[in-house]
Amino acid sequence: MSGERRTAQSARKSTGGAAPRRLLDEPVEDTPPPQLLPLPDIPAQAPGVIRCGLCPMPLRSNPDPSQPIHHFLALCQHQFHYLCYINYISTTPPNKRTCCPQCNQPILTDDRYWVFVTTNSGSECYTDITKDVEDRLSVMRLARQQILIDVLAYHRNLSLATVLVSGPNAVDVNYPTPTGGFTPLHLFAKANDVTGIDFLLSHGADKELRDDAGLTPVECARSSGAWDALQRLT
Repeated sequence: MSGERRTAQSARKSTGGAAPRRLLDEPVEDTPPPQLLPLPDIPAQAPGVIRCGLCPMPLRSNPDPSQPIHHFLALCQHQFHYLCYINYISTTPPNKRTCCPQCNQPILTDDRYWVFVTTNSGSECYTDITKDVEDRLSVMRLARQQILIDVLAYHRNLSLATVLVSGPNAVDVNYPTPTGGFTPLHLFAKANDVTGIDFLLSHGADKELRDDAGLTPVECARSSGAWDALQRLT
């Protein structure tokens, strides 16, 4: 006991009489251990030219420094150029986006796109590209939605519009714009476009959705003086 007291006293002397501080790297009591994802160890790759699983081009050993990720290894051990894979994800049907393009094995861990990359500095690690995938999908949704709006508003091509809202990559007629939160029905209600309104309603458009200002398509039509649209929506 006296030895422990002398140790504490000498520690206080070395810190000006204050209790010694805990070092940052010292373990903290009662702190739960970090929850590690069940990511597998990556085995050493065989030497030789390894090609992308989505294009005939080889994977470069020295990627462009302007690109944080040039290529990666999926959990199933297949390798892809990063841009090839992002383009694949953005154009493939939703039920295929969580599977490897080569072996069709699941590639998500905890619903996240974890991939094994070699950085420009040469270090190797897992990284999560889920946000990149979601951002690209959002861009593609908006682009396809704009095509639908143009086909309905300017070309009046209902046959092509029907193709766009059908199939595994169908346009979401209720997807809001990032600025304003307008669905296509909001836009056609404002424009007093009855033909577009009829088409959208017949393909699942929800007239109860509100934009960022809290307005439904009916309220947008009323505030814009679009009386034909208002009559059709009520």
